[in-house]
Amino acid sequence: LNTSRGSIREAIKILSSFGVLEIRRGDGTFVSESMSAHIFDRLLFQMLLSDTDKKKLFELRELIELGIVNLVIANARDEDLAAVEREYQLMADRIQGKDWDPGTLTKHDLAFHRSIAAATGNDLIKQIYDFTLDLFAPSIEESHKHGRRGQNALKLHRRILDGLLARDKYLTVEAVKESIE
Repeated sequence: LNTSRGSIREAIKILSSFGVLEIRRGDGTFVSESMSAHIFDRLLFQMLLSDTDKKKLFELRELIELGIVNLVIANARDEDLAAVEREYQLMADRIQGKDWDPGTLTKHDLAFHRSIAAATGNDLIKQIYDFTLDLFAPSIEESHKHGRRGQNALKLHRRILDGLLARDKYLTVEAVKESIE
């Protein structure tokens, strides 16, 4: 390839840091079996440093979440929806037990959304959505700091869950839009 060992070594280090390659000491270098979250770290960092306005971020989240709920309605198994319902209940238990810590509520809020992505049955979508949620986690936590002790989030999540359980696209889409707003 007319490339020096140093260049190859650097390329391997970069690809390894992105999770594309795995270096196994004593065995060699291999293409990773699955996509690593590290591949998104650089993109996340660039997005955090860029001056992306809130409207563009809103559009990104809406595009991804609406696509996800459409796939869930079309493809989710009953046990997938039961997992979403369990995550909702965990959040509801915290709020009803007056555990209004914004960090705790954010953790449960994100788990609820991650369970919806998992219900698509598509690992690639789940990984991309996990990345997107990391981007929005600070704003979600901020909403829990200033919300009515999680009651509003709980109401919105209930509407999303009800739409998914009924496999009602219109109801779910409207609930997702209201939640994002």
